Amino acid sequence: MSDSTSFEDLNVSENLLKGIYCYGFEMMLPSQIAILKSFESTKSCTLVQWIAGSGKTIGLIIKVLKHVDFSKKDDQLQGLVLVPNEFLAYQVRSAMLALADFIQEAKISSDWRENPRILITTPELAIKKNRINFTSLEILAIDEMDIMLEIGCGRRKCIKSIFNQLPKGCEILGTGLRMLPKECYMYDDYLKDSLIITFDQREKQLGDNIYENFVYCPKMDQKLSLLQSIQNGTVSTVLFCNTYSRAEQFHVILKDSIFPSLLVVPQCGKLHQLYYESLYLIGTHDDWYGIDMQWCELVVHFDVICDKAISRMRSGRCRRRGKALYLPSTLEELDFVCELLYGSPNCKYHRIMLKNSKYYDVCINFEMDLKN
Repeated sequence: MSDSTSFEDLNVSENLLKGIYCYGFEMMLPSQIAILKSFESTKSCTLVQWIAGSGKTIGLIIKVLKHVDFSKKDDQLQGLVLVPNEFLAYQVRSAMLALADFIQEAKISSDWRENPRILITTPELAIKKNRINFTSLEILAIDEMDIMLEIGCGRRKCIKSIFNQLPKGCEILGTGLRMLPKECYMYDDYLKDSLIITFDQREKQLGDNIYENFVYCPKMDQKLSLLQSIQNGTVSTVLFCNTYSRAEQFHVILKDSIFPSLLVVPQCGKLHQLYYESLYLIGTHDDWYGIDMQWCELVVHFDVICDKAISRMRSGRCRRRGKALYLPSTLEELDFVCELLYGSPNCKYHRIMLKNSKYYDVCINFEMDLKN
């Protein structure tokens, strides 16, 4: 695999190259090199695991655009992009149309009835319609593949059904934050010989432009007081809760007391309807896989979830250059956040708080700066 970071070395069309540069990219990011340079592999399936906020989805989009021949006169589907939810389909379609702006007859859509050359949809919709012709498919790209292939997930069954309809020679590309080990695919006819590309597990799982911080808030009043100071600064914010019922509960509380324009994100709802309506959204991580909220300056882990990959996924939603703030409320959550951010599970205040109950009222702030 070449180490070149220039898009010009990809042997893409001049019109696609114009779209890439006009979109604002000058050089390939490491995740994009991993995805796009896999063209040089002889494998028919490539699985790329990389950190949140690293540009994986843009790399996937460019690879699909490179595969599809828009000059063909037929209306056969050549590229299929599967994503976890409809809003991500909306976002991927918007980015793909921008990158394909200089390509003639670039038929790209989320609606199969438009007979597109590239279709962006969810696995459920792709199977539900049952009218998609896969016979001319050149590439199947699956964003957030690790999430969609989880055992027991309905999307998994849909993707397996799509695999069974793929024509010979169709390339498969999957991207995600935490792919399963190669041994887990050994009994899957389509994935067992995959080229699996991963980042160094010892490295952090977040892009360099995202700054993470935390404030220990054992009392709910402390969280609300902190959020009030954020609201006073008019920082566009997404708040994460661990369950949808918690999101609904605190939506009512926060809307009445702090964020008058706060909107709750519906489970698997159409996020683009909320996209421009409010600076403040609250919901669970299930609705946000792969979604890049360009306007978001701050992600708040209102409920801390003690899962490294999901925590990084949440933080990775903040405009790829924003800030992420954790609000741990228990010592277990505090230990988790300290290990996640600083590599050590032992907070220097931990033992003091265990021994002295008066520290229960202390709000520990680690150099939080939301204004700069």
